[in-house]
Amino acid sequence: MTPTELAQLLKDNPDIAVIPERGSAPTPAQLAMRQAAVQAAQAEPSEEQMQAAVIAWADAQTHPALKWLFHVPNGGHRDPATAGRMKAAGVRRGVPDLLLPWSTGMDVGLAIEMKRKPNKPTPEQLAWLEYLFNEGWATHICYSAEEAIAVLEAYVS
Repeated sequence: MTPTELAQLLKDNPDIAVIPERGSAPTPAQLAMRQAAVQAAQAEPSEEQMQAAVIAWADAQTHPALKWLFHVPNGGHRDPATAGRMKAAGVRRGVPDLLLPWSTGMDVGLAIEMKRKPNKPTPEQLAWLEYLFNEGWATHICYSAEEAIAVLEAYVS
């Protein structure tokens, strides 16, 4: 496996780790490959970091619509008990990450699904975006905080 392939595997599966076989120490080449993969995975901000940057930007703006922008905490890794409580409380798979319930006259609101490259939306996320679009919402998939900010600026202008 190349360092690039390992980096992609680690990006797509943040809960896995590379553990050397029992009784053997990693070779210098294996350590270097692991280091390169970790650095490549860390170079791209996480969805959570991108969402936080967008919210921080919105909080610093003066447009009245942006005070209503919020993040839906549906994703992330949780222990089974917390996940069960959240599901019982109404968490739904695939709900977009950022919602802005502000009517422009043309759209009821704006829904943004944040994705870290090269990840793609899940079928549940696409279903929510399609449903909201059909209900009159503007919907976007953004791959960076800058892209989401540009979408928000265009939406409220």
